Amino acid sequence: MPKDDGKSIIDWEEYYVDQTIHMWGEEEKKLLNELVEPVPQLFRDVAKQKIAAKIGKVALQKRKKKITLDVIIEGYILATPKRDHKFFSQTTK
Repeated sequence: MPKDDGKSIIDWEEYYVDQTIHMWGEEEKKLLNELVEPVPQLFRDVAKQKIAAKIGKVALQKRKKKITLDVIIEGYILATPKRDHKFFSQTTK
C-alpha cells in the first residue's frame, strides 16, 4: 500500500538497505543474523530486511559512516513491535 509519497513500506525498506549496504561490517552482519535467528525460517528474510532497513534509517539520520553497535540496538528496538518490548526489560534483569 503506497504512503503519501507514493512509496510503499517495502520500497522504503529497500531504499534504506540499498543506501547503507556498504556500511555493514562482517561482525555487524553476524549480529543481525543472530538477532533474526529466533524468527521462524519462513519469515526470517522478511524480518531481516525490516530490521536492516530500520537500522539503516537510524544510521542515515545520525549521519554515521558505518553501522555501529549502538545503531544496531536502536534500529532493532525501533523495528520490534511494541507488544514485544516487554521482552527487552525481562532480558536485562
